[in-house]
Amino acid sequence: MFSKKTKPSSDTVKDAEFGTFSFADYGDTASYSCKLTLPISLRKVDVFFDTTSKGHLPTDQQKQFFKSIIENYERLVAKAIPLISVTAAHQNLNIKTIDKSTLQPVSLIVPQIDIGTYKWDITFEVTSLKTSFFIVYFDQFTPLSVTIEKDKRKPLTKLLLRLLNGSS
Repeated sequence: MFSKKTKPSSDTVKDAEFGTFSFADYGDTASYSCKLTLPISLRKVDVFFDTTSKGHLPTDQQKQFFKSIIENYERLVAKAIPLISVTAAHQNLNIKTIDKSTLQPVSLIVPQIDIGTYKWDITFEVTSLKTSFFIVYFDQFTPLSVTIEKDKRKPLTKLLLRLLNGSS
């Protein structure tokens, strides 16, 4: 179903289904991450599973929630497009059309389901704007808001965007 990242880093854990997870702790937030080629994308996407500590591996609940995001991806994007369009218009971005074919997922953050958190986000690159990223925040399957990150370089991973902005 997914293409697995095979190059391990120093703090890694092997997972039978998702491949190699890398752990990162940033003080106020921590995550296990992997790179997957999802059925919804033609390129690798950074997937982050939020955690409280190195000993708290991605749970079966988180993995199930991730799979439900992938299964409902078309519907989720359709619900997010109006918010993305409004945000782009407010920022005076010159985008003629925003639809699922123009949105490429870059990263996805899976929340800590076991502590009752269902707020998560997905970052998209718009194919016509190689320097702007739309981060769509969800509560379960309801899009809440959209922010825009701009970068003149190649796309940063969602993890780097989180660190630069100091958000969790």
